[in-house]
Amino acid sequence: MTNWIEKIQSYIIEQGAGTVDNVFRDLMPDDPVVCMALFGDAGEVPEVTFDGKWILHPGLQVQVRDTDSDAARARLDAARAALTTMENVTISGVKYLGVKAMQEPMPLGTDESGAFIIGQNFLVLLSFDAMGTLAAGTKFYWNGAEVAEILSLGDLIAYVDARDVSYRASPFKEYKPGKPGFEPMEIVGTLRKEGGSLSFFAEATSGVIRPCEVRFPSEIGLSINFDAFVSQHRSSFASILRFSAMVHPTGRVRLESSA
Repeated sequence: MTNWIEKIQSYIIEQGAGTVDNVFRDLMPDDPVVCMALFGDAGEVPEVTFDGKWILHPGLQVQVRDTDSDAARARLDAARAALTTMENVTISGVKYLGVKAMQEPMPLGTDESGAFIIGQNFLVLLSFDAMGTLAAGTKFYWNGAEVAEILSLGDLIAYVDARDVSYRASPFKEYKPGKPGFEPMEIVGTLRKEGGSLSFFAEATSGVIRPCEVRFPSEIGLSINFDAFVSQHRSSFASILRFSAMVHPTGRVRLESSA
């Protein structure tokens, strides 16, 4: 979703609850045996405040491994103590309102070497101005590759390989390079801010004769599915380009096919 878990990793290290050599994120390596691992998930449903701020509630699980169960518990307690001080702290434009424990520490068994693993689940509260993060230099990504950049709030040029879903094709059938009748499209559009919504008005310069409108609803900050309905020059049937969009607190937007 964002780099929030990296910031928490750095914060735990800065608070003395671990080091760069033994605090990891998204994995628990075999070496070193004594280590800590941070895992994130979507957590709870985000909320929006009256002043347009988004509050996200991602989930965090902290796992600690040690050859001694008491030592593992002590290291987990140290991490929890560090996280409780992460209240109303702003890092890289994102405000961390707090980190709260969702349950007591729980034993997770042992690994192949016999080392003890203990874990605890937390809820992280993040606040950011989603609209304010969109500015010149904001990058757009599709399938992990950069496809667009906001030159200004009114201009956006996006180069997209079209994923096609037509009325005569099976749903969500993926565009295949070289397939007759379907070619990658160059989409040039305008990004507009309208109240709490963003709209992307796009028109393809290849294979499309009708502009399409993509609207980012007020749920900016969530994963949003949208369809762009277009017609092709060489055929009379309509096509649907289906994507999902996510705006991160870092200002990044990812466009990814739902196929």
